Amino acid sequence: MSTVVEQRIITLPFLDDAVPALILADGKIYLPVYKVCRALGIHADRHIRRWKNLALWFTARKLPFHTERQGKRQV
Repeated sequence: MSTVVEQRIITLPFLDDAVPALILADGKIYLPVYKVCRALGIHADRHIRRWKNLALWFTARKLPFHTERQGKRQV
Protein backbone atom coordinates (compact mmCIF):
# COMPACT_ATOMS: atom_id res chain seq x y z
CA MET A 1 0.00 0.00 0.00
CA SER A 2 1.33 3.43 -0.93
CA THR A 3 1.64 6.16 1.64
CA VAL A 4 0.92 9.83 1.20
CA VAL A 5 4.19 11.69 0.69
CA GLU A 6 2.88 15.18 0.13
CA GLN A 7 -0.31 17.20 0.28
CA ARG A 8 -0.49 20.37 -1.77
CA ILE A 9 -2.94 22.62 -3.56
CA ILE A 10 -3.23 22.30 -7.33
CA THR A 11 -5.32 24.19 -9.88
CA LEU A 12 -7.76 22.14 -11.93
CA PRO A 13 -7.33 22.65 -15.67
CA PHE A 14 -10.22 24.44 -17.39
CA LEU A 15 -11.92 25.21 -14.05
CA ASP A 16 -9.22 27.38 -12.47
CA ASP A 17 -10.26 26.14 -9.02
CA ALA A 18 -7.66 25.27 -6.42
CA VAL A 19 -8.14 21.86 -4.74
CA PRO A 20 -5.97 19.84 -2.38
CA ALA A 21 -4.03 16.95 -3.92
CA LEU A 22 -2.53 13.94 -2.19
CA ILE A 23 0.65 12.68 -3.81
CA LEU A 24 1.71 9.10 -3.09
CA ALA A 25 5.20 7.63 -2.96
CA ASP A 26 4.69 6.08 -6.43
CA GLY A 27 3.96 9.55 -7.91
CA LYS A 28 0.20 9.10 -8.37
CA ILE A 29 -1.97 12.12 -7.58
CA TYR A 30 -5.34 11.75 -5.86
CA LEU A 31 -8.01 14.42 -5.41
CA PRO A 32 -10.72 14.31 -2.73
CA VAL A 33 -14.08 13.67 -4.41
CA TYR A 34 -15.97 16.21 -2.33
CA LYS A 35 -13.52 19.01 -3.27
CA VAL A 36 -13.80 18.22 -6.99
CA CYS A 37 -17.60 18.16 -6.68
CA ARG A 38 -17.52 21.58 -5.04
CA ALA A 39 -15.34 22.90 -7.90
CA LEU A 40 -17.88 21.52 -10.39
CA GLY A 41 -20.76 23.10 -8.47
CA ILE A 42 -22.54 19.85 -7.57
CA HIS A 43 -23.59 18.55 -4.15
CA ALA A 44 -21.25 15.66 -3.30
CA ASP A 45 -23.43 14.13 -0.60
CA ARG A 46 -26.34 13.62 -3.00
CA HIS A 47 -24.23 12.00 -5.71
CA ILE A 48 -21.81 9.92 -3.65
CA ARG A 49 -24.67 7.71 -2.42
CA ARG A 50 -25.40 6.76 -6.06
CA TRP A 51 -21.75 6.57 -7.10
CA LYS A 52 -21.00 4.01 -4.39
CA ASN A 53 -22.98 1.46 -6.45
CA LEU A 54 -20.82 1.95 -9.53
CA ALA A 55 -17.91 -0.36 -10.37
CA LEU A 56 -15.60 2.66 -10.56
CA TRP A 57 -16.22 3.47 -6.90
CA PHE A 58 -14.87 0.07 -5.79
CA THR A 59 -11.41 1.14 -6.98
CA ALA A 60 -11.55 4.38 -4.98
CA ARG A 61 -8.92 4.75 -2.26
CA LYS A 62 -9.31 6.25 1.19
CA LEU A 63 -6.25 8.31 2.04
CA PRO A 64 -5.33 10.46 5.05
CA PHE A 65 -6.17 14.11 4.40
CA HIS A 66 -5.23 16.98 6.71
CA THR A 67 -7.85 19.68 7.24
CA GLU A 68 -7.57 22.87 9.25
CA ARG A 69 -10.65 22.27 11.38
CA GLN A 70 -10.94 18.50 11.65
CA GLY A 71 -7.27 17.50 11.58
CA LYS A 72 -6.31 14.25 9.85
CA ARG A 73 -9.11 12.05 8.46
CA GLN A 74 -9.70 9.47 5.75
CA VAL A 75 -11.23 10.72 2.51
